[in-house]
Amino acid sequence: MNERISVGRARSAVAALDEPYRSVTVLRYFNGLSVDGIATIAGRPRSTVGVQLIRARAVS
Repeated sequence: MNERISVGRARSAVAALDEPYRSVTVLRYFNGLSVDGIATIAGRPRSTVGVQLIRARAVS
């Protein structure tokens, strides 16, 4: 079940993430970029960005 949280709490959780998880999370969920868009900006393979997003969600 997905729990709704406040924007402040979400920002705090994202700020607590280590890099590279923080940057891909910000680009995806706060800036609305696609995984392909993040990969292009970050200069990382699409698969790497996808894994980083999955790991970031598992940590939070």
